[in-house]
Amino acid sequence: KLNYEKKWKREATSRLTVAIQDTEFDMNGNLGMIIFSMSFKDKAYQVVLRQWVNPGETAEEYRKFIENELPEIKDRNIKLELDFVDNMVEGIQKMYQKANEWMPDVIGFWNINYDMSVILDILKDANVDPKYIFSHPSVPPEYRHFEFKRGPLVKRKDDGSSRPLAVSEQWHTVYTTAPFYFID
Repeated sequence: KLNYEKKWKREATSRLTVAIQDTEFDMNGNLGMIIFSMSFKDKAYQVVLRQWVNPGETAEEYRKFIENELPEIKDRNIKLELDFVDNMVEGIQKMYQKANEWMPDVIGFWNINYDMSVILDILKDANVDPKYIFSHPSVPPEYRHFEFKRGPLVKRKDDGSSRPLAVSEQWHTVYTTAPFYFID
């Protein structure tokens, strides 16, 4: 960063902190979302659906398995925390408790339209209002807010024709009373 600033004096580097979240799904069965992960600076957090883990496997055994499968965790000295959960409502709740604890400026997703839609469907099926999951705990309940606004999927041209928008052009937006902003 310092070398970049020296070489490109007029270019400003961002002072924003960024966390990245990702979801994984059971592709062979019907468990739905089985893993929800977040990385931020030198740490990572993962919630794993207990039903998906090998019977009898402990969190410590699973953590060692992940560290062996992903050598970059050791190479980068990442502190990996993980929790087994009985259902993904609990997992989503724990994830955003951790996000509100770490308080990055930005949380990025690879495809927020898909991941956020799945997260919101899980919460809706459990009759859980997302404003109580995403909002920072310091925000009084009566002021908590959550809205996921999908960006347009198609560009309509003046001549009446249209074309599908690339994911990078869709600009889905999350409005919530949390210390972070979501990006795709």
